[in-house]
Order: sequence, then C-alpha cells, then structure tokens
Amino acid sequence: MTLMQLLKQLADRGITVSRVGEQLQVSAPQGILTEELRREIAVQKSEILAFLASSADEQGKGLLLHHAPRDHPLPLSYAQQRLWFMHRLNPADASYNLGVSIFLPGPVDLDAIARSLQELARRHEILRTVFREKDGVPSQVVTDRLPVLEVPEVVRVSEDQRAAQMLKLRLAVVTRHFDLEAAPPFRATLLQVNDERYFLVTLHHILADGWSLGLLVQQLQELYAALREGRSLPAVAMPWQYADYAYSQRLWFERTSRQSDVDFWKARLRGVDGTPVLPVDHARKSVPSSEGAVEHFVLPARLAGRLRALSEQSRGTLSATLIALFKILLYRWSGRSDLVVGLPVAGRNLLELESLIGLFVNTIAVRTDLSGDPSFRVLRDRVQESLLESYPHQEFPLEKVIELVAPERSLTHSPLFQTAFILHNTPRSQTYQTTSVGATFELSLFFWDGEEALYGALEYNSALFLPGTIARMAAHLGVLAESVTNAPDMPISRQAILADEERDQLLHDWSGLATIYPRDQAVHELFEGQVRATPDAVAISVPAGNGQNTSTDLTYGQLNEQANRCAQLLRGLGAGPGTRVAVVLGRSSEFVVAILAALKVGAAYVPIDSNLPAERLRSVLEDAEPAVVLTRSEFHERLRAMDVPIAYLDPEVKPRVAGPLDAHTAKVAPEAMAYLMYTSGSTGKPKGVCIPHRAIVRLVRNTNYISFGPDDVLLACAPVSFDASTFEIWGPLL
Repeated sequence: MTLMQLLKQLADRGITVSRVGEQLQVSAPQGILTEELRREIAVQKSEILAFLASSADEQGKGLLLHHAPRDHPLPLSYAQQRLWFMHRLNPADASYNLGVSIFLPGPVDLDAIARSLQELARRHEILRTVFREKDGVPSQVVTDRLPVLEVPEVVRVSEDQRAAQMLKLRLAVVTRHFDLEAAPPFRATLLQVNDERYFLVTLHHILADGWSLGLLVQQLQELYAALREGRSLPAVAMPWQYADYAYSQRLWFERTSRQSDVDFWKARLRGVDGTPVLPVDHARKSVPSSEGAVEHFVLPARLAGRLRALSEQSRGTLSATLIALFKILLYRWSGRSDLVVGLPVAGRNLLELESLIGLFVNTIAVRTDLSGDPSFRVLRDRVQESLLESYPHQEFPLEKVIELVAPERSLTHSPLFQTAFILHNTPRSQTYQTTSVGATFELSLFFWDGEEALYGALEYNSALFLPGTIARMAAHLGVLAESVTNAPDMPISRQAILADEERDQLLHDWSGLATIYPRDQAVHELFEGQVRATPDAVAISVPAGNGQNTSTDLTYGQLNEQANRCAQLLRGLGAGPGTRVAVVLGRSSEFVVAILAALKVGAAYVPIDSNLPAERLRSVLEDAEPAVVLTRSEFHERLRAMDVPIAYLDPEVKPRVAGPLDAHTAKVAPEAMAYLMYTSGSTGKPKGVCIPHRAIVRLVRNTNYISFGPDDVLLACAPVSFDASTFEIWGPLL
C-alpha cells in the first residue's frame, strides 16, 4: 500500500505515529495493531519519518485546502496548466487521452450504466469541466453537462478475430481527440463484439491521473451494482472538489515562501542540462510526437524474491532497488553517469483528497551519480538516500522546479529528464484495462508488484524507438536483475547485461561493431518521414545552366508532391511491386523525382546514363526488362527504336495526370530491391546488381562513413549509373 493509504488506515484505527529523534513511536489501542500493519510500518519506516519531518518544518508545511470562490474564474492546477499548454500546441493530438474499459458480465442494463455515469459526474465536478482561455489565461469552467452513453451497433466477427476486433474498437474510440473548450473531455461508450461487452470510459489526462482511474472504476461499479439491484443510491457528501485543490495549490504557492523547497531543488539539480540521454532509432522532430507503444515482460517469482530480499538486507525499499536497476540500464546504453529519472508521486498528501477524481500526480526528479564505477549495493544506497531527501519536497510542482533549474528548452524533447520510473505496489486489476495511445516520456519503466512475480512494461515513444530496440532493453533488464542479485558488490560496469545468445552473436558472429539504424523501413518511407518533419526545408537546389536560365530550389514538400504525381503516372502504366522502372534523365531534379516515384509504387529503379552507346543502352534495357522508361523528349531519338514503353517527364510532352493527387505509397520489405545498377562490363558482359532498401539505409543512416546533419549540403557529381550517386542522393535527403 502507498504511504498515504497506510497513514489513513492507521488514523481510521486510532493508531498514532510520531517522530522522536530518528525513531518512530507508534501508539495504538490494545489489540488494534495487527502483525500485518506492524510489518507495513517497518517496511515504510523511512518514508514515514521523512513525511513527519516535513510536516514539522514550518517552511515545509503542506498544502491546506480552501474552498475556491465561485464568483471568480477557477484556476488550473500547475499540472493541468502544462497539459493545457500541450493541447494548445497540437489540439488534434489524442496522446493524452486515457481509456478505461470495464468488463461487464451477464446481461447489460443500459439505463443503469447511463445513470451511474451521470451520478458519478454529479459527484465529481471535474468530469463536467471545460477549459477556456481569456486574455491568455486558462480557467476551469464547471458546466451542468452530464455524459451521454454512446452505444454503437454490435460487431459480429469470427471467434478467432474477437479479441483483435475489440482492441481495434477500443483504440478507435480512445484516439478521438477532445476539444477542451467546447465540452468536458469525458465520454463513455459501450463496445460489443459478438457476446463480449466492454464499458469504455475515455477522458483527457487533464481531468484525472492513474489513481483517479482506479477510483472511477470502483465508484462506477458500485453505482451500477446498486442500480441493477434496484437499491437507492446513497447520498455522498462531497465537501471538496478538484477546483478547490487547484485554487488551494495556487494560494499555497503564492502565500508561502517555499524557500526550503527552492533551495533544495536548486542544489539537487544544479548543472543538469536536460539533454536526451538515450540514443534513438529515428531523429527527433522539431515538433515532437507523443505516439506510444508498450513492451511487456515479467521478472519471475524466483528473481523477484531475490530482488525483494536484497532490498530488505539493505533496509531499503523495493522501489529504490528497481530504480537503481533502471539507472544501470540507462548508464550502459548511454555511457552517461549523471542520470535524472522522473518519479511520479500521488500528490494526495491530504486524506480529504483520497477519494477525489482529478489530476493530483506530481513528478519528482531523482538524480543519481553513477561515477566511480560503484557496486550495485552502493548505487542502491545512493538512490535510497536521494529518495528520502526528496520526499519532503515532493509537493513542489515539477513545472516550478523546471523554472528554477532553467535547463535549455527545446521543442524536440522534454526538459530536465526524458525517462521515468513507476512502481505500482498493487497487482494489475483483472476487472478493468487501461488504454492509452501516447507516451508521456521517451521511455518509462513500469512495475506491478504481484504476489510473487514482478510484472514489467516499457512504455516508449514509437516515433523515436523501434520495437526491436525496446525488446532488447527489456531483455537486458532481466539479465541485469539476475546479475546484481548474484553479485551485488560487483562494479556496475562489470554486471552482465547481454543474454548468452546476444553475447555469442557479438563475439563470434559479427566481425564489426553493432550499428543501430532503421532496419525495418524502406528508403521512401524514411524520405516521407523527413517530409513530415521539415516540409519547407530545401531538398534539392539546381543552379542555372544547361539550358536553365535561373536556379531552382525544391523543398521536401514540393519534391514529394512531384514524386506522388509521377507515381500516379507510373501506376497507370503498370509499374508496381516486383517491376522495374528505367530512368534515363542524367543528373537533374527530374531524376530524383523519377526514382522516388518508382520506389513509392513498390518498383525498383534502374539508373541509366543518357550518354551510353546505343548497343550498351539496348543490352541494359533488354536485361532489366523495365515496365516503363522515364525520360525527357530530348532522348526520344535514342530510345524510340527500343521495344519498351516510354513516358516523358518534361511538362510540354508528358501526359497529364487526371484525377486527385494520390499520395498512397507501397509498403515493401527492407530486403526488397530498391535499384538495379549495372557494372561496367570490363570483365565480360555487364551484370545487374540488385541493391535492397536496407543496404541504402545502412549506408546513409548512422553510418560510420560520414554523419549528415540538417545543415549539410552535398554536391551531386557522380554519374547517376555509378554507385557513388547512391550516397550523394540519399545521404542528404534522408
């Protein structure tokens, strides 16, 4: 149980705890203090002492609740303000939507569900709240709008498709974005696939945190059960609402100096630059995406038991042990020894807040020094000490901490830290499932402390990491856990991290160093990703000359549009996956348009030098068997005798493309052929060499040959039929 749950249970039983020096004094009526409570107090002794110390400190007095005056605009809490700002940056983003689906056994009473929802919203104002801005300042506006139950038609599928279809429906509902100003961001949907029914509640994170989701499910189930059984709903006193908390938080912060908090966080985070720690598979975008995915794993009961025992030996918490484990993983992947990880805390340090739905969670920055190659046991003690020092200052809002520390801000990543750790010390619920479509941080490690095993999940930003990368991280975490429990006094640099199979692969199967690059994406997919990231950046610059009076620049967006139109033309001529498109254009912007178009339809391009002798030109075309040749009218005489379909790309000759622009691109495997290039033939007949997409990507992305940046420019000087042109074209473009 959490610290606040334990303190509430003690208070409910008339048990008092007080601090005497560094000792904890417990007073209880006879027979009330059970062995289970004694053990729980012993486990959380350090946290209780820290909490009592902060309560006794005049400068560290916690927040006191005040009723918010309803004749003035209701302020947002600091956490809400951050989410409101993120929403304003991208109103169509659904990354902060939270979905909770509750399994409904037996016959469904739609009226009882609808009434349960409305009663829940009557009790909790936050579920009826919209967020509006006036003169640049956002405020909460409590409305009288009650939720309406959405009941789509029953979906019928084969039984083996039932689970996949239910997941598809859940995602479709959760990914519908909210307009925070127009209506409360809270909706309920009854999903029905065959005979299975799930009651899905979707709400924006600005309304609730993880604790609140559990409360919401519990209260909905109680209301639904009472209404189904015909019982009258009990009157529930709600003396406080979330708006009172937000108002009190602002009042507390403005009227109290909080100097002890300011001094602590300034000292603790001095020198932190906030730059990203982990290497990523995809480049960070100027406008970051929050799209997320999850990799689940399990630390089995035997290993989980050894981790718990190791924590008890050090008289520390399991949380500190697991954070230390996570920090070793980050250290080994990044080489960074000064690591800051976010640790969400419930933010409900008042008993009055325990039953309220709302966004109370705060995140504290846990900084650890891994320099000097400490042992795991020493590192774990450093983490524990950092936690105990930070807990008395946990109410100080993260947004204010960031302002104090003032790391350099960048839209490409979150400030201060990009990784987080969350330990749920209750088993995962079997009565409901949560669904989210975004990742709050670049990487978050979750653990659920079950009765025996530890259930883990790595939530990651899928715009930055490939699934295979995160799967390796999860595997490394399991190996590390084995290693540190076997040898807790071994230096962290020597702790095992690779599984036997991966170690053998590194030592015996590979002759060079491993390189992380986007192995699972085709060339045109990476190009389109760059188009989305920088549509207005210049992709190609063509100087004046060669019959061109002025220089011409093509942006990524313009180049992509021209390639899409050319791809539509190619489809009409029969080009597609498994075919080849010959390109006789020479070094020009049309050449890049043509090869992009060929890749977009799933074909491979065949670059041919327009100055080839006639016999060589004929032999290459006969061998390549292209579906079509893309060229300009000036080469008509050279090609008209060849028995191949020809399409001209100069505006005055090429056929017009009818209908709307088709931006659809073919999905091809990384091993599919991207281009066919012919050797010189100096040792006999010229040979066509098939080059796959993955080979191009390996050459130009994360290559150890040269690193490209967004401001680098490369002169295209190699003949298009010579393999050096591959590097010159795709290196800068990708």
